[in-house]
Amino acid sequence: MPAAKGAQAGAKEDTVFLAITTLTTDLSQVGTDLTSSAGGGYELNSTRAQLITERTVTVRWTATAAEANKAIFVHGKQDQSDMTWAIGTDGTGIIVGHQNGAQVISAAAAVGAKDYTISWSMRANPLTTGASDAKISELVIYNHTNATIEIVQATHVAPTSSATWDLSVGGWWDGANLILAPTNAPTKARVSSAAHPNVEEGEDWVAARTAYAGDSTAIDEPIGPLPISSGLGDQGQFAGRHPWGYAGAHAEAVKRRCWAPLVNEVLSDAQEMTQTPAPAAWAVLGPGSTAYTMMLQYLRWTPIPLGATYAWVRVHVVSYVTAGAAVPIGVRMYAMNRPPAKVKIGPIQSPALKYYYKTATLKADHGVGGTGAWLELGWVRLPRFTAAIGGWTDTIHLALAYDVDPASASTNDANERLTIDAWHVRPDYRAGAGVIEL
Repeated sequence: MPAAKGAQAGAKEDTVFLAITTLTTDLSQVGTDLTSSAGGGYELNSTRAQLITERTVTVRWTATAAEANKAIFVHGKQDQSDMTWAIGTDGTGIIVGHQNGAQVISAAAAVGAKDYTISWSMRANPLTTGASDAKISELVIYNHTNATIEIVQATHVAPTSSATWDLSVGGWWDGANLILAPTNAPTKARVSSAAHPNVEEGEDWVAARTAYAGDSTAIDEPIGPLPISSGLGDQGQFAGRHPWGYAGAHAEAVKRRCWAPLVNEVLSDAQEMTQTPAPAAWAVLGPGSTAYTMMLQYLRWTPIPLGATYAWVRVHVVSYVTAGAAVPIGVRMYAMNRPPAKVKIGPIQSPALKYYYKTATLKADHGVGGTGAWLELGWVRLPRFTAAIGGWTDTIHLALAYDVDPASASTNDANERLTIDAWHVRPDYRAGAGVIEL
């Protein structure tokens, strides 16, 4: 079993493969090992590495010289004619990145007999002019031997892929062997479904900065008036509103340590959901949406602590198809000041509905009973119930919603299945536009 979240260094919510101790042992949340072969490893029909929206692939490799035409880390077709992504070297020993059967990014100089961390990230190009530069890639090569770094960027078309292609490290799996293998097999590797900036890759693979120790100073509550013998107000002592104001602000801040999650649930038998919500009586469209279905089994009513303005949200999803290719899904959390249907609370009409939401998308086939993946929805603003109505003041309604194929990019929607088997909503304070600082 993979380690608990936060227990395994280098494993993140977007990590779908992580090899640190042994190249074929997967320490990510997926927990599916590679099949060992000639110092490297491979996985047939690797849908987890079929990443065409954004990704980061990283590998640690020691070269013996300027090794030419080698395959180091690959998701591609067995006959080497096409690939989603492939890190390797060209005919002169320069580290390059390939997709769609062509080179799209390259380092400047050939490798030598050095120890390298190679990271290739890809994301949407914010300055795109069309299909030809829809994506931007960044290739980062850190030379551990000489403590030097090279960073190059390139724009290119979006990659294409197939669920029948294989993931291989330490060569290219041709159906029988790892061919084009470098002299030394890599020692570490990671595949992520998100684009990581080079600073983050440096933290993970080169040298992590010392973590902030935090401020855990205990604040004692004053007990009664302080006597003259306390020394407060003597010559050389601070007195007045500013020191006491700081102490009060500090005590107020540490109270947030006691805030508990608004939702912290793991469902042992989560309901399977499809393109057609069932039972229909439990389904309602999310506020302001014509696509996202809000299921009432994921509706929660909870008080929120005074001062909390936002919540950090993550949801654990298992997505799979009964046949055909993987289908994109969208998952959304709504935060509402009251239930979405207008209700009367005693003799008083409920206030106008106020809501905020955050959405995350996923395209994966985890398989029936698969491990699934955490989706980080991020910060959601909390519109608390503010009317002076007993039992309702300072409460909030939270709800999860989903949409199969939100961008209408798939023709396989009817075969999509998903379950939401855990979610976590942690309150916090963030200043923002229109948010009153308490």
